[in-house]
Amino acid sequence: MTLAEVRRRAHVIARPTTDNELWWLVRYLWGIEIPRVQVCDNHVAPFSAFADSYFARYPVTVWKASRGLAGKTFTLAHLSLTEISVLGARVSFLGGSLDQSKLGHEYTKGAWDTNGAPADLLASDPTHRETTLNNGGHISVLAASTKSARGPHPERLRLDEADEMDQFVFESALGQPIGTPGIPSQTTISSTHHYPNKTFSYILEELAPEKGWPIYEWCYRESRATNPGGWLADDEIVSTKGRIPQHMWDVEYELQEPNVEGRAVDFEAIEEAFDPALGVFEGAEGELIVIEEPIDGAIYYTGVDWAKEQDWTVIATFRIREDGVWLCVAWQRLGRRRWPVMVEAYEDRLSDYTPGVDDVRRQLTTAHDSTGVGDVIDDYLEFTKGGYTPDGIVMAGQRRAGLFSDYTAAIEDGAILYPRIRFAYDEHRYTTVADLYGSGRANHPPDSFVAGAMAWACRSTQAGIVAAPETAAATSKWRGR
Repeated sequence: MTLAEVRRRAHVIARPTTDNELWWLVRYLWGIEIPRVQVCDNHVAPFSAFADSYFARYPVTVWKASRGLAGKTFTLAHLSLTEISVLGARVSFLGGSLDQSKLGHEYTKGAWDTNGAPADLLASDPTHRETTLNNGGHISVLAASTKSARGPHPERLRLDEADEMDQFVFESALGQPIGTPGIPSQTTISSTHHYPNKTFSYILEELAPEKGWPIYEWCYRESRATNPGGWLADDEIVSTKGRIPQHMWDVEYELQEPNVEGRAVDFEAIEEAFDPALGVFEGAEGELIVIEEPIDGAIYYTGVDWAKEQDWTVIATFRIREDGVWLCVAWQRLGRRRWPVMVEAYEDRLSDYTPGVDDVRRQLTTAHDSTGVGDVIDDYLEFTKGGYTPDGIVMAGQRRAGLFSDYTAAIEDGAILYPRIRFAYDEHRYTTVADLYGSGRANHPPDSFVAGAMAWACRSTQAGIVAAPETAAATSKWRGR
């Protein structure tokens, strides 16, 4: 279809049936040309991503592109415009923040002033938070909150800068889209990959491969003005590169993988320590993960890190296998609950996973981080169920450094084995040296790391204790109270 043909038909906005028809229609309606040329290996032309989302060729697609210079938000905004105008679709636009959501909508508001824009479709002037058309099309700008994300059920969901989005908000939003006759549901997730351990890493590394979501990548090279449909001037590229640090340029513009500076534990050791063959779990708040029921005669060690202010309580229990490896057999994360509830979960764990050998019953098998909460916890702890007295460890100075150093060495020596609990896995692999050995509020050791270190601190009681035989293969399952 030529531009002249589009102009003759635009007043009825006939639905395009091919990528070429769609490209020309977008050019006429909004006065823009979306780049159609792939420049870098393993990248795509931005319009290829645009077309696959518009035609809903996949239920969910992921766009990974350069910060600022790739035009992600601009492209996503005009995708939304085209969908409401041509399809009469309802679209939710959700950014990593409310400001980001509004930015995308601002692009759409300006597009109605172009010569080809079907302004007669507007039921009213666009506001800061919505655009409504008389064909049923509608754009809603959502705040980055779970309440907002769970609300509407449009046909199309556009998520912008997902790496700045809280994971709970992101997951809540995924349930929004519901298709209607003639308008299949479709979700597009767009972002620059800024951080090594936040929501977009979760999407790229876990969700997309698991669900079969295609990932479309492009950088500033695909957007250069020297390419057909390109708009980005070379002067702007040079100017941007000249004013930001090289490491930021490499990650956010060249699309290199973000990394953690000063990683505390060897990455390959973490991969081996969190074995997906033992089960793959989310580690969500309140879920009790059990990969092995208590075995008569086994010796168990439990470590706890208590929630303070806005952190999590993590309870991790290990059994010593015949080969000497500590296997995590039960794990739970709790938060924002009353102290008696969290202490009861700890007591229940010790009641379930107790030594079955009388002569070691009084040996230390559990430790908890009593830093800052020791008096509070001591008032609640009454281990009458198993006859245990937990060791309250104040993490400070050399003792703190020694605990973390010993636990780190255990992981790197292959002495610790977990199922693939995503929350704990992420915390361990992104723990930095500063987190463990630095000072101040900015350097806070991850909760699951502390819990593991607390359990490992009990290892001196292993002397003379024979591990229980491997009576049965471990089975992965969920168990809740």
